[in-house]
Amino acid sequence: MATRQQIKTTLKKLNTLKTWQLVIVLILVLFAVATAIRLSNVGMAQRREGVYSADEAGDEAVIYQRLLTLREYSSSHMNANTGLFSLRHQYDRDSQKALEEAQKRSEHDESPNGNIYKKAADICDPQFPGYSQAYLQCFMNELDKYPSSGDINDSVILPPPELYQYNFASPIWTPDLAGWTALTAVIISVVIITKIILTLVFKMILTHKSPKL
Repeated sequence: MATRQQIKTTLKKLNTLKTWQLVIVLILVLFAVATAIRLSNVGMAQRREGVYSADEAGDEAVIYQRLLTLREYSSSHMNANTGLFSLRHQYDRDSQKALEEAQKRSEHDESPNGNIYKKAADICDPQFPGYSQAYLQCFMNELDKYPSSGDINDSVILPPPELYQYNFASPIWTPDLAGWTALTAVIISVVIITKIILTLVFKMILTHKSPKL
């Protein structure tokens, strides 16, 4: 069992580094953590915006490369969750291709309703110049007015919207600036708590060991 003198010596060593000094260091480290975490989120937002720009431009190779870059960044940085986002322009372009292909297939079809794609286009084209979600909805609504013959050539197969949606999540901890500063803050917090607890325990022991008058 430790003697009274040994406990005093240990207590003196514990008090060498003041608790208030540790608290100041912790505050500075927490500020660094907050800054690093914010920068991680800003970096994610910039890369996601790059994906949006590529999606709008329509270069599929660039879109793919920027998606990879965004995914790698999110997987290696804290607070870099992208949230659910979609390649809206790419979906519109692929849907437009599907409509155009369906129109081509139906050009020589002998249907009692005639060329329903041309009829839909004649109604929707004046209302919605250029391709858009509103145009697609109008086109599909017009096609729904005519009974399907059951032939694959008589239907439009649009791409599933889910294929154009992405959601990249970041880990709870990553070995980057935010991760290491956060780990440092945890270690300092543990040191402060441990120091306070040990100090209280040793003082209680000394009080208990004090000679009674």
